[in-house]
Amino acid sequence: RWAVLRKHKLLRNRAAWEVFNVTFIAFYQNVLLLLITLPAAVAYRSTKGFDLMGADGAAVACWCVAFVIEAVADEQQWKFQQSKRDLAPKVPAWREDYLRGFLTHGLFAYSRHPNFFAEQSIWVAFSMFAAASARPVNYFTPVIIGSVLLILLFQGSTAFTESITAKKYPEYKNYQACTSALVLMPRFKALPPPKRVRTPSSRRSS
Repeated sequence: RWAVLRKHKLLRNRAAWEVFNVTFIAFYQNVLLLLITLPAAVAYRSTKGFDLMGADGAAVACWCVAFVIEAVADEQQWKFQQSKRDLAPKVPAWREDYLRGFLTHGLFAYSRHPNFFAEQSIWVAFSMFAAASARPVNYFTPVIIGSVLLILLFQGSTAFTESITAKKYPEYKNYQACTSALVLMPRFKALPPPKRVRTPSSRRSS
């Protein structure tokens, strides 16, 4: 994605790219990493005991569910990309997706980016530990700012990723029209079957 981003008319200028590099890549992203881990320090300094049946338990449950979703989604995407490139056996149930060029089965039948959704959920759940450690429990503690900024960052990143994918795969717009972008939920309507057959040359270039 960075290669595509560098072609943006505003970033083709060397000076503009260096400013973007210093402010966003080098500074903002490192500050964001600090902020999303800050809840750990807050929870560590708390004198409140761990309550598995309370807010702490809810945070653990949410984190575990999100972790499993991300692991499964990443594995499904990896398996699809490998088999699409003939580096692993083809999955018969994904026959239409090989023609489309992108995965629409498994967790991707409920969200176009289940791994993105899970990644954000992991850090939101992580911030819940800081909220649970407060006396009384405070879910709007300032230390959640890291997870809030991460969610905002993902909105732009997701839109940018989708703009690239839609240009690469013409049928991706049909997928966008019937499947949630992030939150896992049933499809809005049935996904149309693929209209084109991908040639060997197009498979190699995907």
